[in-house]
Amino acid sequence: MGSMLVVSLAGAVALLLWGLHMVHTSIIRTFGSDLRRFLGYALGNRLSAFGTGVGLTAALQSSTATALMTTSLAADGLIGLVPALAIMLGANVGTTLIVQVLSFNIYLISPFLLVSGVVAFKFVVGGRWHQIGRVLIGFGLMVLALHLLLEALAPAENTPGMREFMRMVTAEPAMCVIIAALLTWIAHSSVATVLLTISFAHAQIVGPEAALALVLGANLGSAINPLFEAGRSGNLASKRVPIGNLLNRLVGLVLTYPFLGSIADWGPKLQPNVALLTSEFHLVFNLVLALAFLLPLPAIGALLERQFPEKRDAEDPGVPRYLSDAVVAVPSIALSEAVRETLRIVDFVETMLQQVMRALLANDKQSISLVSQGDDVVDRLEKSVRLYITRLTRENLEESDARRAAEIMSFAINLEHIGDIIEKNLLQIAVKKIK
Repeated sequence: MGSMLVVSLAGAVALLLWGLHMVHTSIIRTFGSDLRRFLGYALGNRLSAFGTGVGLTAALQSSTATALMTTSLAADGLIGLVPALAIMLGANVGTTLIVQVLSFNIYLISPFLLVSGVVAFKFVVGGRWHQIGRVLIGFGLMVLALHLLLEALAPAENTPGMREFMRMVTAEPAMCVIIAALLTWIAHSSVATVLLTISFAHAQIVGPEAALALVLGANLGSAINPLFEAGRSGNLASKRVPIGNLLNRLVGLVLTYPFLGSIADWGPKLQPNVALLTSEFHLVFNLVLALAFLLPLPAIGALLERQFPEKRDAEDPGVPRYLSDAVVAVPSIALSEAVRETLRIVDFVETMLQQVMRALLANDKQSISLVSQGDDVVDRLEKSVRLYITRLTRENLEESDARRAAEIMSFAINLEHIGDIIEKNLLQIAVKKIK
């Protein structure tokens, strides 16, 4: 009985995560470039940036994806730090809207979503409809997974062993926070953790205080992944947005945790259904934090800019600066980073041409060695861009993104050919002229 329950729970959770993954990747592939442009324009003030974060996260089904996009745009200087932080506040609220919708018993629409998705995916001609079909299938799998979770937990409700085990695990609210944060970090999804918590609360396997503590942990865990992804970059400025979001989560946790027992005592009097109480607490927690942090965002942004200044250490010019592994899963961002790296190659090729002309016209012997060094840098950068784009094209890219990837790769290869012409032809002429 116990082993079958664990297997059933694991299968349902895996199905839920896979559904989230399908929805997220399909929307990114279909609308990634449009969403990125939308982020760049819909940021007139903090309030509009907050609304943008809410809508974008509700569409992507992932605050992590919103965080990656926002961090990339902020690090590139395309949006300011304060609007970026406001987007993250909206992203945190956006995840609660997903939970609110999925927390209701909407199992009956699952077959409709799955059938519609398969039809669109298999039989409708057109790139976008192909991905929209995957989105519908993903939503259908998520709803089905939640139903399977409730079905698996129903027998456990009257199982003394399961109740005793969960009572031991969730006896301390601090332990609940840690467990939920770890689960969210591993799953890359606070939505999955909160929905799992709601399922446990619905089956009366966890009490109100444990359920609320698990929600706090899920909110904390959702801020960890973007921080780790930004940490892979050597640029300190790229860490400002995820650290600001983590501070927001930590402040909320520290201020709420001491009153968790009181909330758990009074909450059931207002909302007797513990499952609904859990989802409503998740929503209120994020709304209150967003309202509290929107006004002081400029001061928070100034503090982050002082603590994490734009800094570039002396580095090997042949090492890619913008090709981040963290954004490979988001093609629209990855392609933009590949463009930035290719523009670096343009700068080196232009410098090589200026140096070879100096050698030709002024008999400058020092320029000869500089041209050779520049060609080595161009060769290394071109190879890095080519391999990076090859990794992207392994994914099922949208037609426009695939075409853009091919154009970037072709341009980088042509730049490398130009570098070879400068070194092997023009430079040799300069050497002969000097001799």
